[in-house]
Amino acid sequence: MSNTVLLALTLCLVVSLTSGFLFNNNCGRGCRFCTGQLGCTSCEAQFCLKRVNRFGVCLRGCGVGAFCNPVGYCNDCTDSHCDVCTARNQCTRCKSGYTLQNGRYCYRRFGG
Repeated sequence: MSNTVLLALTLCLVVSLTSGFLFNNNCGRGCRFCTGQLGCTSCEAQFCLKRVNRFGVCLRGCGVGAFCNPVGYCNDCTDSHCDVCTARNQCTRCKSGYTLQNGRYCYRRFGG
């Protein structure tokens, strides 16, 4: 077997193994594109990409204190006392002990 054929076969094997590792969806439900080292880098519609220790995962919701932006990435609410927000500066539910003011921000509740 010539060196060229051997090189071509080796290259073919490497590409095959690498593409199986890089492009197979091993990142879980909702992942559109997955890499071994970074996790998911793009989610399907109805999912939002969140980084967990620099590893991308696709979720149906971003969790407490975060929201899914229009391009499909989880972002934190600006107000740290906000439980649920629909945009960075648009809180819709506050943490316990806080009250919603002007439909945007949470303020500490005083008194009974």
